[in-house]
Amino acid sequence: MKRLTAFANPLTSRFSRCATIGLASLLLATAATPSLAYDADDLETLRNKEHCFSCDLTDAPLSGWDLSQLLISESDLSGANLSGTDLSGTWLFRTDLSGADLSGADLDNTVLTRVDLSGANLSGADLSSADILSGSTLTGATYDQYTLFPDDFDYSALTYVGTTEVTADGSGSGGSGTGGGIIIADDSDDDVSVPEPATTLALLCVGAFVFKTIKRQKT
Repeated sequence: MKRLTAFANPLTSRFSRCATIGLASLLLATAATPSLAYDADDLETLRNKEHCFSCDLTDAPLSGWDLSQLLISESDLSGANLSGTDLSGTWLFRTDLSGADLSGADLDNTVLTRVDLSGANLSGADLSSADILSGSTLTGATYDQYTLFPDDFDYSALTYVGTTEVTADGSGSGGSGTGGGIIIADDSDDDVSVPEPATTLALLCVGAFVFKTIKRQKT
């Protein structure tokens, strides 16, 4: 009996050490794996170029993606990396893009309705033919001399850093803003927009309703 006990103790001790090491490794691996802020299924939805409704894409890595001709409604893309992303022809409705990186993004014929772009990086973004409709917030958004805006864009809430004067084309005078510096939206006016086309808004609402109904039927 004594021999059996002496033989069993080393095995038990070795098993305990292995279990402890395994548990410690598992805990370290779990701690080292960063939790995703975005929903992986929602990311896959955009990867498959499908319309996105109530999607959670916070801090999503979408740089350089082709997201053209989509309807993205009531979704959270705050902090997302959309640099160089193709958003041409896409409808963004009640979507949070605050703090998102849209530098160099293509927003040709993109419709933005009630979109939160506060703190977004629009450096080099092409919004020259975008429809920036009422309710779209640009407070604290940053621009540079390569950012393209629509011809009838309302600059009333935009100022160059270090200036107090704003010209019709958005270029300030004096201070560090001369020659095209960073532009920020003035906190005194949260809404920077052009007149809202009623027809476009109506089509957008109808489209959102139809696609949301289809999505519910699929689920």
